[in-house]
Parts: sequence; structure tokens; C-alpha cells
Amino acid sequence: MHITMKYIDKFLNNITLYRLVLYSTMLLSLFGVGFAFAGVLPLNGMRLLISLAVLLIVCGVSNIVLGRVFKIPVNAESSYITACILFLILPPPATVLAGIVIALAGLLAMASKFVLNIRGKHFFNPAALAVLLIGFGNLGFATWWIGSDVLLIPVVICGLLIARKLRKIDLFISFALTAYVCIVVTQMHYGSSFIAASIETFKSWPLLFFGSIMLTEPVTVPPTSILRNIYGVVVGLLFGLSYTLGPIHSSPELALVLGNILSYAISPKQRLILQFKEKVRMAPLVYDFIFTPNMRMNFTPGQYMEWTLTNKTQDTRGNRRYFTIASAPTEQEVHIGVKVPDNASSFKQTLVQLEPGDSVVAGQLTGDFTLPKDISKKIVAIAGGIGITPFRSMVRFLTDTKQQRDMVLFYASADPAEFVYTDVFDQGEKVGIKTIRILSGAKVVPDSWKGLTGFITKELIEAEVPDYAHRLYYLSGPGVMVDAYKKLLTSLNIPRSAIRTDYFPGY
Repeated sequence: MHITMKYIDKFLNNITLYRLVLYSTMLLSLFGVGFAFAGVLPLNGMRLLISLAVLLIVCGVSNIVLGRVFKIPVNAESSYITACILFLILPPPATVLAGIVIALAGLLAMASKFVLNIRGKHFFNPAALAVLLIGFGNLGFATWWIGSDVLLIPVVICGLLIARKLRKIDLFISFALTAYVCIVVTQMHYGSSFIAASIETFKSWPLLFFGSIMLTEPVTVPPTSILRNIYGVVVGLLFGLSYTLGPIHSSPELALVLGNILSYAISPKQRLILQFKEKVRMAPLVYDFIFTPNMRMNFTPGQYMEWTLTNKTQDTRGNRRYFTIASAPTEQEVHIGVKVPDNASSFKQTLVQLEPGDSVVAGQLTGDFTLPKDISKKIVAIAGGIGITPFRSMVRFLTDTKQQRDMVLFYASADPAEFVYTDVFDQGEKVGIKTIRILSGAKVVPDSWKGLTGFITKELIEAEVPDYAHRLYYLSGPGVMVDAYKKLLTSLNIPRSAIRTDYFPGY
């Protein structure tokens, strides 16, 4: 099992979130068409093909046109994901009029992203809102045929991969359990047995597809775990209960749209236009990119955002990435620290080639890798390589606000030239931050090196942090490093609840 998860994680680490969702929804769409032609799914295969083609064309073209009209950078992946989701929940058109309604749904979905937004960021799931709107106009309705039991296995596989990639399994579980209980209880109320209701809910409801692919859309999800769980429970109730709001009846799409409103209310979003100022080469392959935002950023040190470039040439990973914010909320400019290898992706190549005055778009602020509110909590931080960026944000914030914290930072790198932001960490000593630099895995140790060598071990932690058993631990760096140090801390009897890891869905 461990070996299998290792290969799965390796695959997931080499694909961006949006590309994974696109491939998953396309695969489910092809399964649906194939099963329909094979007679396994009770739908007309040719009509399904027409529906898919219409939605892909309408969503793709309207996304480009609206992007130019509103002068907002767009991404083709999002439009095709929306097209596939609409395809999987709307019935295939039996008439020309029904085909027009399908096209209208695609157009409404894409338009909602540009028209219904605040601070430049849309807050409704576009597919759910489009289906709700055509329902309000009595033009059509969603059948959610993706909930068929013959598609259960593909949905489970794709859903689990997306949930693993996002690391938002807490959101899925809080939603799924709440919705599942509500549906089963409702069916039992109408005479179904517990066993029959339980099996039917699992096999023939769109619960798994909805919870793993639609509900987890990063744009509309609250940024912290507590808010995500509240969001999941509320949407689960709205999804699973039967209710009527005037002429409006309960439906999955209504549940998601109402949930989106709640999400925005408890965690307002913002879309930033960042003007590139300069880049500073801190190490042979590491740069500090500095931007000027078009509005004040509200974030907590340690959080991350999604960054979108308008590069014309894209590789298979697309033009969006997640980066931790390396700057502190007390700074006027925004920093991100990025390692750019020789065989860099087209995204990073474009990033390096930015000229002063060029703009990028940033949004989807999220992350729980933040300092505890209780300033008396003692901390041990372990960073590897470019994983130092969230700690740069934290330490700069503490220094600027003169907030004293008892924090020991172990900073490891295989190359002495790649220890970056050293000025910030040196200043951190004034507020109680002790930084220990460790040259780990270096083939040659320079004579000028004054720090420690080797790897972070139990003995090192015990020697440098005598009260190690009573501290919170923060780990940030490559996935392999983070997993290794989690095991090390477990061997020191550090409870899992005291270990926090930095994670964002794709680099």
C-alpha cells in the first residue's frame, strides 16, 4: 500500500491540479459516451457526443472572447472543465431547442465568471449557477446522470485522486457524511429500509462526483480547515435535505450556489493584479520575484496563492502555479521565492523573462500553515531548500511587529550558496528566532562553512531544543523531506496534532 501511494503521489506531484481535474472530467465524459454506445448507460450515445462538442466549443470560445472584452487573463483548462461538468450533469439534447439550451448553459457559466465577481474574483461555481439559471427560466434541468451506478468506479478513482492532490479530504468527508446521513434518513422516512437506502445513496446519487470535483473547486472554497468543515456541513445539509424556497426546490446545484454565498460571506476573496518590479538572484537557481499589488493584500504569514501568467507558449502543466507568499503583511511589496532549474517549465521561463511593468494575476488565497495565535507556544521549524519561503514571511512579520516568539528554525540545504533570505533571519534573532543552518548531503564542504553539516537527527533536535517534547513543529520543503521528518518526529513521540506541514496543490 505504501509503495502504491508513493507512485500515486509521484504522479500527482508532476501534474497541476487543473490539469488533473481536466483529465478526470474528460475521462468521465468519454466513459459516459462509451457506455452509452455500448448500451450499458441508458442514454443516446450520439446525442451525448453532440452535447459534449457543443459545450466544449461554446465554453472555449466564450472564455476567449469574454477574456478579451473584460481584459482579464484566461485559462483554457477552466473553460473545458466547466464544459465537461455541464456535460456530465445535463441531459443530452433530443431536439434543436434542447441543444440551444445546452449552449446557453455553457455561455451563462462562462459569463458568470466575468460578470458576477467581486474584487475581480468570481464566487459562484459556474456550472452550478448556469444550471440553476436555466431552471429558473423553465428552459431545462439537470439530471446528474453522472450519478449512475455504472460510472461509480471511474468516479471513485478520479475523485480520490483529486482529493489526494488537493489535501482537502476534510472538506469532502464533512460534506459527504452530512449529505449521506440526510439522504438515508429521508429515504427511510418514505419507507425504504436502512440497508437499501444506504446502498442506493452510495451507488446512484451524484454525491461522490459533487463532493470531490465540484465542491472542492479552489476558487470557491474557504481558506482554512475550520471554515472548510463548516462549509462542507452546510452544503451537505442543503444537498441531502428536501426543502422548498417559494418556487425553488432543493437540488445539488442550489446547494452549491447557496454554499458559495456562505463561503464568500465567511471568507471574502480577492483577485490581485500584480505589477512586476524586479527579480533578485539570491542563488544560482533561486530568485526572489518582487511585485507591486494593485490593492492592499490581506493575508496571514505562511499562506499561499495561485499565480497566473499570460504566457503564450505553455507546456503540459499550463500557466498557473501555487506559490507561498514570501513577504509579510507588513510589507508594501509582494515577494515569492522560486527555484528555477535549467530544464524549467514554460511557466518558470516566462516568470524569469518578466520585464518591469508586466502584470500577473494572483488569487485563491488559502493555507493553514500559519503561526499559532497563542504567542506563548514554542515552535520548532524545519525548512529544506525553497521551503524556507513561508518562514521568511513569518519571521519578517514578527520582526516588523516586534512580536517575541520562542522559535528554533532548522534550515537545511545541500548547497551553501542556496541559503537565502539570510538578512531576514539574522534580524529575527531580535524577536527570539534562533536559526540553525545545516549543510545536508553536500559532496564537498567548503573551508569557509561555519554552520553544521550532516542531516537533522533525533540527537541534533534533543541537543539544540531540550524542551522539544513541548513544542509545535512546522515542516516545509520537498515532499520526500517532509515525510522523512514527520517519521523522525513521530519517533521522538511528538503527537501528530503538534506537527504542521506546508502544502499547496501543485508547483
